[in-house]
Amino acid sequence: MLKGYLKKRTNLDSNKIAWERSWCHQENGSANIIGLGRKVYNYFLAEFLKKYINEQTELLEFGCGTATIGVAISKDIKSYTGFDIAENALAEAQNNFKKSGLVNYSFAIRDITQFNPEKQFDVVWSHGLIEHFESPYELIDAHLSACKTGGRVVISVPGFFSYHSIWYLLTRPKLLSRFWPWPDQIFISKKIFAEYMKLLKNNYTNYQVISLKPRILGLIILVIEK
Repeated sequence: MLKGYLKKRTNLDSNKIAWERSWCHQENGSANIIGLGRKVYNYFLAEFLKKYINEQTELLEFGCGTATIGVAISKDIKSYTGFDIAENALAEAQNNFKKSGLVNYSFAIRDITQFNPEKQFDVVWSHGLIEHFESPYELIDAHLSACKTGGRVVISVPGFFSYHSIWYLLTRPKLLSRFWPWPDQIFISKKIFAEYMKLLKNNYTNYQVISLKPRILGLIILVIEK
């Protein structure tokens, strides 16, 4: 296993039950602090994604959850497809799109660890997904398998050196875990992303690892040109 993980618990490889529970928790008032934080960094993530999309873009989001970023960018692209393992999250995602009057979307229940692409997309995107698995580089390969030649894979994660990692550590006790109701995770640095790139099935040299601005957001983004 690669060195550099900030690993607080060992129950990685998220499953359907864990995510269903997490999204149920998001609907409770105790999770409002997370919802507020998400709105802030979702704005900056949506602005970042706009660098890689246009009106002809077909975009796939793995682990889309309630697809709040998808709603924000779908008016600027040809089509949006969201995959997630949690049925309750996808139901909320469809609601969000309907409320916004958007029609260029589709959703499906898909497990990224058992993914066989039915088609390929111009941009394949995820946020806050791969760090919940024991071997994130395998999930990077899954993103690449769904991406067209000439397209881009864009993967955002909480950084190793960020307030996310401090918050995660502090909220592991049962009494405080309601403030971070997500399944267990690891934290990834720029250096570890570079190591993951060496482990992929194919050699991709045209990539960047970017700190999302403002840096206080604590997010790093891997962008691969396929």
